[in-house]
Amino acid sequence: MKEYFFSIVVPIYNVEKYLEETIESVINQTIGFKEHIQLILVNDGSKDNSEEICLKYKEKYPENVFYIKKDNGGVSSARNKGIEFIKGKYVNFLDGDDKWSQDALEKIYTFFEDNYESIDFVVARKQLFEAQDGFHVLDYKFERTKIVDIFEDYNFVQMDVTAVVLKTEVVKKYRFNENLKYAEDAEFINRVLLEKHKYGVVREAVHLYRKRLDETSALQNSRNSKSWFIDTIKYFHKNIFETSREKYGKIIPYIQYIVMYDIQWRLKKTNFAAINEKEKEEYIQNIVYLLKNIDDYIIIKQKNIFSKTKLYALSLKYGRNIVEELEYRDGKFYFNNLEVYKIRNKTNLFRIEDLEIKKGILNLKGKTLFALQRSDYDIYANINSMQNIKIELIEEEKDIKTFTDEYFKNYTYNIKIPLKNVKKINFIFVYKNDIKETLNVGFGDNLLLDKLESAYYIKDRYIITYYKKNIIVKKGTIKQKIKYKINYLKELNLLKKADIIKYKEIIKIDHNKKRSNNSE
Repeated sequence: MKEYFFSIVVPIYNVEKYLEETIESVINQTIGFKEHIQLILVNDGSKDNSEEICLKYKEKYPENVFYIKKDNGGVSSARNKGIEFIKGKYVNFLDGDDKWSQDALEKIYTFFEDNYESIDFVVARKQLFEAQDGFHVLDYKFERTKIVDIFEDYNFVQMDVTAVVLKTEVVKKYRFNENLKYAEDAEFINRVLLEKHKYGVVREAVHLYRKRLDETSALQNSRNSKSWFIDTIKYFHKNIFETSREKYGKIIPYIQYIVMYDIQWRLKKTNFAAINEKEKEEYIQNIVYLLKNIDDYIIIKQKNIFSKTKLYALSLKYGRNIVEELEYRDGKFYFNNLEVYKIRNKTNLFRIEDLEIKKGILNLKGKTLFALQRSDYDIYANINSMQNIKIELIEEEKDIKTFTDEYFKNYTYNIKIPLKNVKKINFIFVYKNDIKETLNVGFGDNLLLDKLESAYYIKDRYIITYYKKNIIVKKGTIKQKIKYKINYLKELNLLKKADIIKYKEIIKIDHNKKRSNNSE
């Protein structure tokens, strides 16, 4: 019987648009497809032409391609069926619309062989393509190739199996939970992980994860399903808590962290059309139950959650609005002596979305994003470090609408500042009529003043730049304006091509004004 280095199990359901691309990414592996890879294609009752594609490759590579056809039972059922036919030393569960980079399996194999006794699986970087690009939000794990110990790196979350290669001898002991339509891979991989509490990360290996343009993937449509509201909490979140308790006598920080990471999306705007009122009430109670089993610092230390969502999660956990209890010290807000919120040096709390000069008056429009009670703070525009103008903040309808209809409020503003004798403007945050902080300013996508050092805005005689929390106002000659543009283009040339396309036409110089009108 032929021995393989790898078995790649591909569950297939109506993916004819992507399947050949997925299969070719396996065939083209530098480690050698014919010599070392078994490809198991599991057709889970597809109604499109996926079967024809599978049969084509089975005929072309009869020694390597194994084709299984079954009635539709879901991705867990398809993967479990594929496990029965694994012959490789290592196994990967690759989705039918994803891909492997060409040398990924070779890189993983080398690392796995060197560390076989220490770990049960290895993880590759996850790079998005099609509707999105860039690496996954959890890519911080891949600063270097290494072995991760979840007792040391409790925030090194692993939530999928598609970018994972496991020992076959380990996989044979487990099965995917067929009660789960969502998070089945997170439940599976973390049950495996709790055995040795270590896994490998290989920076040089890349798994390509398709975010579909047509948004037809199961994950992209998860919230339209009753299973997402009920089964995922029952069979993943609660079960993994219990598994941790059975194994270690407590819910270890890593398990708390992955559950908090997963339920963060549930604290935002949610459509409850898939469940009835009784199920909705039970769902909310379950979210509170999960939060009560997660330590405050685990909630606060989440890397990919806005401060407002963290504060809301803590308020749900304690059954009261904890924003009222925040303590302010040295530019930061604390809850139970844990830092939850920072004012100093943050750029996304006070934003300028639109900037315009008309008849010598600077018009600024924007919004504030403070997760605070409105009665506790005010914002002032400070002119030339001498004159403070209180900014009127107008309540927006809603910001982050949560599933209990509570929400934090955002505020908009529209201020007009006559530019005569103005040299610089900054913005002052005043908390409870006492504490003052100079705010960093964030700018909207149509303005680059906080994104490029040489960025500028020119209108009539004025040149506007942003430097060290200050909007700088100058009067400029044509020659000076041209110099600003040259410096801007020089900086663009140092950027990646994609960034040049993004920025190039955003800022333009107004050359059409007559010299006399510009008073130059």
